[in-house]
Amino acid sequence: MLSAARDNGVLKNALLQVDWRGLGGHGAHLDGARVIDWTIGGAIEHGSFLMAMTAVALSCVVVLISISGVIAYIRVKHHARLAAIQQADETAREIAERVTNRYLLAELPAIIGSYHELGQTLDGEIADRVAATQHGDEE
Repeated sequence: MLSAARDNGVLKNALLQVDWRGLGGHGAHLDGARVIDWTIGGAIEHGSFLMAMTAVALSCVVVLISISGVIAYIRVKHHARLAAIQQADETAREIAERVTNRYLLAELPAIIGSYHELGQTLDGEIADRVAATQHGDEE
């Protein structure tokens, strides 16, 4: 805004119309050109300092946002990994249960039939020894 005012001469004209006598101290006279140079130079100098401070502050904000973004990425990646492991575990259990049930439904009659045949061909003493061996009760 200051540069726009300086460019179109509004600031210059306003400063030239002011009576600058007595501003230089002890009645010294300041001409309009020196006052304009001093005013604009001071504004530019202070504006540059404020711009530099603003740039530093914004740089700090950018660094903080970048660091928080990296931390957020790591946390999201970690939680996504945990969720994927949990989902994979649940899916594996469901599939294992389904396959086991299908196998038992298909093979259980044959397994029971073979045990039934085995039980009919063995006498009581051999059956007791087989049962004891299966349970770990060796005689």
